[in-house]
Amino acid sequence: MKTNNQIQGYLLNFAKSTGLNYLYQQDIISPSRDEISFVLVGSAATGLCRENSDVDLALVCDEEIYKIISSNTPWDKERPSEIIIKDVRLHYYGISFEKILSKLSDLDDIAFYIYLNVVILEDKKNKYQEEILDKFKNNYEVRKQRIEGKMDMLLRRSKALNYAIEYNDRLVIAKIVLEIMNLILKVIALLDDVQFDPRKRLYNTALTGTLGQNLSGEIRQIFHFLDCLGEKELEKDNKLSGLPDHIQVINNKICSEAEKQKFRVGLEKPDHRHL
Repeated sequence: MKTNNQIQGYLLNFAKSTGLNYLYQQDIISPSRDEISFVLVGSAATGLCRENSDVDLALVCDEEIYKIISSNTPWDKERPSEIIIKDVRLHYYGISFEKILSKLSDLDDIAFYIYLNVVILEDKKNKYQEEILDKFKNNYEVRKQRIEGKMDMLLRRSKALNYAIEYNDRLVIAKIVLEIMNLILKVIALLDDVQFDPRKRLYNTALTGTLGQNLSGEIRQIFHFLDCLGEKELEKDNKLSGLPDHIQVINNKICSEAEKQKFRVGLEKPDHRHL
């Protein structure tokens, strides 16, 4: 069985050679080649790939170039073009610098994961490095906004859980607990300064740092509190009544670490970008 490093190495070599050569041969792309940053994104770039993983290439360019190369493609519908070469599925799509910068400025978690965890394959004008990575990767102020906004929302949704349990509606309880767990995982990852995949692997990627490892057992226990949601009758005095206190213990440890790192705990008004 191949190791993860071997799989990533194979996919990276495929992207650098076969993938790029295929794109260079496309009549609509070739004339604008020097204006495009060819960037490997997705699991092959992050290393979270498997033998059957796709290779995802983003063609990042200015809006004018995007309008030219996106003709007759599904890219405006946020769907990539695809082709199978040498038994590897190649996905490729164009996106403008303006659109990526807008998503990052809106603190979009998915955009942070996709566009800051890349392998630059070709960038003749070094624009991707200067416009995206230099401005947003390892940017303390951006990290501060994300941590403080998500932590504030975490505390607010934790209070809402008390009301949901009081109303005894299992669907609302499950929804709020899921929101809280998402926020807990993201805040922990940000405090540990580790990258997390908000789409497919949030639980597995968010807990890899020191704080995540320390709290992983307490976070797993949240699932045990939810067992009674499957019972026929949801009694008032069930083990869910202890869930808010358990989450409060986790929140207190997260807040303590945030304060230790000089981040503010609690905002005057919620920032719904973080929910």
